[in-house]
Amino acid sequence: MDVRNLAVSRYDLLGGDDIDSHLAYEFLYKILLDQNDITNNEFSFSKKEKIVISRLKKIAKSLKEGIVDKVNWHINQSNQSQDNIIDWDSIPNLSEIQISMPDEEIKVANKSYLISNISIDAKTFKKFISPFIDKESNQDSREDTYNKISIFTLLESILSIATITSDEIDFVLPIGGSPKNPFIIDAIKQFFKNADILLPDEKEIDLLVSKGAVLYAKNLALHSSLPIIPVTPDKIGILVKGENFSTIIKAGVQVPHPSDQNTYIESEVFSIPKTNQVTIPICIGSKSRIYTLVRISSNELGSSLKIGMMLDKDKILKMKVVSGKKDIPYVFNNPVSVYQSSNNEINIVNENFYRYGKAIKERSEDATEKQLQYAISLKDANRYSEALEHFEKLAKSED
Repeated sequence: MDVRNLAVSRYDLLGGDDIDSHLAYEFLYKILLDQNDITNNEFSFSKKEKIVISRLKKIAKSLKEGIVDKVNWHINQSNQSQDNIIDWDSIPNLSEIQISMPDEEIKVANKSYLISNISIDAKTFKKFISPFIDKESNQDSREDTYNKISIFTLLESILSIATITSDEIDFVLPIGGSPKNPFIIDAIKQFFKNADILLPDEKEIDLLVSKGAVLYAKNLALHSSLPIIPVTPDKIGILVKGENFSTIIKAGVQVPHPSDQNTYIESEVFSIPKTNQVTIPICIGSKSRIYTLVRISSNELGSSLKIGMMLDKDKILKMKVVSGKKDIPYVFNNPVSVYQSSNNEINIVNENFYRYGKAIKERSEDATEKQLQYAISLKDANRYSEALEHFEKLAKSED
């Protein structure tokens, strides 16, 4: 059997915890505010995130798992085949399928807040999960602390990179918690009309990822090779005159790329405007996703230049700038939201964070603290370029 990686999605951080977060912020947190007759200004950003939302996420996870189990029980009682799209008309009114939980007391500083009568019905749960199974991806958004992105955004991205359609897929293997969620599985069945959905055994669901990791590591240790070669999740290129995206490394190509690591994939030759400094935006996927900038002094340049890129076996993006026959030095922050940074780059990032953080340390306004925590969350997610830009703006606004 020939097993190859045709495509991998850049939406690698999506998961069930995003649903938990959505329920915590948009459902439970609003109930907490209403029941305690308080506003969002009651909590600082850090206390809200670290104490309140953290507790509400655990409640949300329990509610999600409880309502999913109840809906599955009703589906099984209706004697429906697992291979077919769910006939929701044969299920009792979704608003009558409910799950409840005991009251919870949340202590913040020296004050207690009670959230009581905690319950959710299947109809309400379906409404809250709808952004994650929206076939048109019309509800996609990146919130401050979680992603509200449809699984079909991910699937369409993968299919586009692989240049195949959903009708050409023969088998789909859901893993993690998704096989337990009937709303997700039903949406997947409707999307992959010609595919068999391979639902794992209940006992195997939580072990599939860890078993795969063990087999992957075993193959690497015994044979010094990867069982499945990684590929680029998105195209990489530069933004050129007229705000056009010029692709240098394509999506879906095997890593390392090119296979001959003594060469670079080179762009076309670009003319250079007369200016003190040339700034080249490095883009991932599209012209709207600028992850970092290359800055070059015009003193080093001739009348034209070209960019060379390569990805090594560790998925590190390497670049060169050539003007005439000469390699040109440049300032470059690796777009580590997609690829791993070197230790030196991470040290530089951390130094900048310390410097910017010190500049705004004394600011206590809730809005500023919220923005500060957002910048830190970007850093923790390895989205360094975005985080530094955000942090720098905050530091300058203090001056």
